[in-house]
Amino acid sequence: VVVPLAAGVDATPRLIDKEAAALVELDERPNQRPVVRVLGDGSDLAFTKATVLLDRAVARYAVELSRSSPAKVSAFDAKAVVSVASPAPARGAPRSMFEAFTPGMVLFSILFIVPQTALLAGRERRLGTLQRLRLTRMTALDYLGGLTASQLVTAALQLLVMLCASALMGFVSRGSLWLALVVLLVAALSSIGFGMLVACFVRDDSQAINVGSAVTMVQVMLSGVFFPVPTPTLVT
Repeated sequence: VVVPLAAGVDATPRLIDKEAAALVELDERPNQRPVVRVLGDGSDLAFTKATVLLDRAVARYAVELSRSSPAKVSAFDAKAVVSVASPAPARGAPRSMFEAFTPGMVLFSILFIVPQTALLAGRERRLGTLQRLRLTRMTALDYLGGLTASQLVTAALQLLVMLCASALMGFVSRGSLWLALVVLLVAALSSIGFGMLVACFVRDDSQAINVGSAVTMVQVMLSGVFFPVPTPTLVT
């Protein structure tokens, strides 16, 4: 759907709020080469689809221009009549594909705590450790709390390594680093919970790895960090 806008209207907020996939501006001046300017988020799949459709429309438009002025351009290089420029997206958009995918990879590493937590519980079940612990004064809260605390420490160290490695490779955080750490630790706590749920249905650490990895892949699909997830209307 193409929505025309009046001259002077700032449509950038629509692009930032994902109400539009791309902003297209056609600059036609007398005795000059027409220019099509495209503004959008290069990491957004909707923008990629829009630019493919735009490329086809620009090609047809260039052919029509070449036919109207055959003395200036031939049909072979008709597409050269129109140049497409893609300015950098506004408000701290990723400068490269590495910056676009680094946050997703960080969250992806956190989701791997699911099979790791299930593996630790499954191994203790296979070795009979849980049966021996039942003879002690340790409660279920003690065991689950200790397992959660150890995995949170692992997640914090993992985040530190991931963020330092990303910074060394050129990643620039554009928001609050402390807020990001809190959000990621909450995600780690959720991953630990899923790992404990997986441990309830496995007999050993081998099953824990297989089932936990499957749960991790489902969480990757539903997280929205790699693939856009539609948000259906639940209540009207």
